[in-house]
Amino acid sequence: MLKTLTSNALLLILLIGMSGCDLVNVMRMKYANDDVIPVWNGKDNQKELKLEFIGDKPYIRARNNNQKELLLLIDTGASFTALFKS
Repeated sequence: MLKTLTSNALLLILLIGMSGCDLVNVMRMKYANDDVIPVWNGKDNQKELKLEFIGDKPYIRARNNNQKELLLLIDTGASFTALFKS
């Protein structure tokens, strides 16, 4: 029985190792921005955005510092933010 438990434990460790440490990466990414304090520099506290749908995905058009207009996907289904302080 001890041999079976040891074999199962080794198999579990091997499977976790081969998974690319997804759990570790998810936890790292989930808390990556906990210390970031959002700053809004605009005069308005609200802005109306026009959504465009391509298929079933919502997009907005945006510019940063009068550069080329970009089409940005609005993704509200993520379990963590993908924006980082830079």
